[in-house]
Amino acid sequence: MDAKPPAQKKHSKLSPMKKGQLDYRLPFFPHDTPVFFCEPMRKTLVVLSRIAAALFFVLLFGLALKNAHEATFFFYFGYKLQGPLVLLLLIFFAAGSVLSILCMTPMILRDKRELLRKRKLIETLEKSAEKAIR
Repeated sequence: MDAKPPAQKKHSKLSPMKKGQLDYRLPFFPHDTPVFFCEPMRKTLVVLSRIAAALFFVLLFGLALKNAHEATFFFYFGYKLQGPLVLLLLIFFAAGSVLSILCMTPMILRDKRELLRKRKLIETLEKSAEKAIR
């Protein structure tokens, strides 16, 4: 009687992607190979990224405390805006972020429509292939 060799343990596969979930798999690996090969490594990277974010926040908060003096921003036609330098920087940074998101919106919506159209095409092709097989 031939004894079967013990089954080798494979890398854990990723669960199927849910709608809206990011896909962290690399394109040059086989489709089922995750980027993070083990859970402890992923958890370590999450902890390190949170520590880096906290350190970045503390550094920027210290910079804000050191630059709390009044500043004046002059517009055209005699308009001016006075306030703390940090507040003015925050206002213009937020305005730039909002403007960039608004500029990207048409591209994102176009890509979503194209993706939906391609998914529908794939579904119809799969259904027609099933009918052809039967």
